[in-house]
Amino acid sequence: MIVLGVVQWTGAFALMQGSTYGRVVAIVGAGLGAITAVLSIGGSNPWWSLAVFALCLYVIHGLFMFGEDTRAMQT
Repeated sequence: MIVLGVVQWTGAFALMQGSTYGRVVAIVGAGLGAITAVLSIGGSNPWWSLAVFALCLYVIHGLFMFGEDTRAMQT
């Protein structure tokens, strides 16, 4: 979980820079988070896991549909 959190933080800060690298890392981090949430549905808080899964899917959708490389647009 700590490694997944570090990957997601790295993606978030790189995404704030506006780079394609940030989008890729954020998509990978959200995908891993979604997989982790699905695997933990059988635990003590299944509704929380479903909510995290839905949030990860929402983030992945937003990154695919609305993300662009802002540094490439400036040149």
